[in-house]
Amino acid sequence: METKNQAPSTFIPKQKQNKVDTIDALAYLSLFLIVAVVIGFIVFHYVLIEKENTRMKGYVNDITTWEKQMSEGDQKANMLALKKKSDVYVKLLNSRTEASKIFEFVKQRTLPEIYYNNFEADMDGKTVVLGGISDTFQNLAKQYLIFKADKEHVNSITIKEVGINKEKGINFTFNVSLNAASLQALFKK
Repeated sequence: METKNQAPSTFIPKQKQNKVDTIDALAYLSLFLIVAVVIGFIVFHYVLIEKENTRMKGYVNDITTWEKQMSEGDQKANMLALKKKSDVYVKLLNSRTEASKIFEFVKQRTLPEIYYNNFEADMDGKTVVLGGISDTFQNLAKQYLIFKADKEHVNSITIKEVGINKEKGINFTFNVSLNAASLQALFKK
C-alpha cells in the first residue's frame, strides 16, 4: 500500500545517533576507575615507603650520633652500670635456687598429715614462716618436734598462731629460724 509519492522506507536516510551507548559509558567509567585505583595504590605505597625510609634514616643517624658521643670513659661507666644490673639478676637467681632448696628441706621434714598453705622466706635472715593445716593436735605437735629436733639446720622454732577450723582441722603458723652455715653446706650438695 505504498503511494507513489512516497519513497520506500529503506531509502529514507536515518538520523545519525551521536549518543554513546550506556554500555560503552559504563565500560569507559569502569576502566577509568580501575586506572585511578591502581595509580592511587602506587602513590599510597610510595608515600608509605618514603615515610618508613625517613624513619629508618633517623634511627641510623641517632645510632651514629650516639656512637660518636660515646667516649671510652662513658663506655666504662655504662659497663659498670650494666654489671650492677646483672649482679642484681645473679643474686635473684641464686636466691631462687636457695628458695627451691628450702622447699625441699621443708618437704623432707614434713609429715604426710600436714600441709602448708602459706610460705614466706627471708633469704637474708634465713627465717621461714610456714602456715598450714593439721588434722589433729598430735600431728601438729609431732611436726613441731621434728623441726625442733633438727638442731643442725634449725636454730629455733616458735608457734606463732594456732586455731581450730571445723571444716579443715587445726590452722597453725610456725616461725622457723634456719642455721645459715649448715644450710649453705646443704645447698651445695
